Amino acid sequence: MIDPFNGRWVLLPDQSRLSTPPQHWVQHVVASQERIAVREEIVSADGTRGDVSVDAAFDGEPYPVRGSTIADSIAYWRVSDRAIEGMGFRDGALVLEETTVVSPAGDQLTYTYRIVSGGRELCSGTAVFARADG
Repeated sequence: MIDPFNGRWVLLPDQSRLSTPPQHWVQHVVASQERIAVREEIVSADGTRGDVSVDAAFDGEPYPVRGSTIADSIAYWRVSDRAIEGMGFRDGALVLEETTVVSPAGDQLTYTYRIVSGGRELCSGTAVFARADG
């Protein structure tokens, strides 16, 4: 069975709730029941380009995140065939909580996040992506 997370996902800004929507956000995901690799292409509202990538197992252990201004490592758990939870860290401190869910039809991916500092929420949002690989 092909994993429902696999594919290229493009942000749907009109369906998302983001404090500062980017100009462009694409996620390339390769997943199995045991692992996930994500590469994100992001162009922020001010035109700054960024590439974020991670390759991790669903074992709750932190793995390095490359290119992120928020987290330097992330731990993932596969909660179901269509849901993944993650916690991001910077210098060992929790800075990000996220949940990613693929719709039953497999055509949308919803990414919900909270950025925190010292146990206090700094911001949160929901990004909705459409499958862009057919």
